[in-house]
Amino acid sequence: MTSFKCPVSNAAFKSRDYYAVCNELGVDPYFPLLFITGVYQPRDEDYLRRNLYARRAWPHHILKLLPDQILQKMNCSPSYRFNEELVFETDPSAGDYWCNGAEFKIRRLTDIKNQEMLIEIAEELLAR
Repeated sequence: MTSFKCPVSNAAFKSRDYYAVCNELGVDPYFPLLFITGVYQPRDEDYLRRNLYARRAWPHHILKLLPDQILQKMNCSPSYRFNEELVFETDPSAGDYWCNGAEFKIRRLTDIKNQEMLIEIAEELLAR
């Protein structure tokens, strides 16, 4: 029998703000099934290109899976809603690792029913 270790032991999953976002969206924090699209503005583009971990971490910023000292330096949309334009900005004092900000939309992964919907989302992104 194989056991699966739940990610809740990870310090990031202890973020109250992350749980608040999941609660606001009405999704399971352990398996939220979200499809996030938008424009992410890194502070240091070269660092992002060179560092695989940093490229993979952008959803953490958007979903507030961050340490409290960084969350205190973020200015986010007042509420998170599906299919609406959301934004956040990070104060430069947070350091170069964190992004300047992002404009994004959160969709339920289960709401994407066919290829036409994916094409529509891609066209929306390309129009930015």
